[in-house]
Amino acid sequence: MDLSLNSNVSYETFKRGDVLFKEGVKHEKCFIVNSGKIALVKKYDKRDNVFYVTKEKDIIGEDSVLSNEKTYHYSAVALDDVEVVPLVASEVNAVVDNHAEWIINILDNIAGKIFNSIEMILEHRISDDELYNGHQVTEDDLVTIKNSLT
Repeated sequence: MDLSLNSNVSYETFKRGDVLFKEGVKHEKCFIVNSGKIALVKKYDKRDNVFYVTKEKDIIGEDSVLSNEKTYHYSAVALDDVEVVPLVASEVNAVVDNHAEWIINILDNIAGKIFNSIEMILEHRISDDELYNGHQVTEDDLVTIKNSLT
């Protein structure tokens, strides 16, 4: 993704197995994925369940930043070397806060729907290639995720 028109863009890099953020932790930022794969993982029935694998230009953690709960609803673990653009929550919220109240309500509603969809996917153990964006989650990936989140 070329964000070079914005000179203030900074990138963060993570190695395979690094945790970008953990479920239940107060949010600090969300991320735009520039390169690499990130597993989005939700603990359900005492198991770490991968419900999505990112692709370039995906935004992760935005549901937490936009919700009133202000905590991450899932964990994010790098499956490759990853480069992301961090978006600081206070800056995202400042943009939203400077607009009409109905925008905040719409975004909070969307964040709630995303959270509920994740819960339903996990409860019904839905697995679909589209959720993983054509990537295979290998046994080695699952071991990395488990080790990263313990």
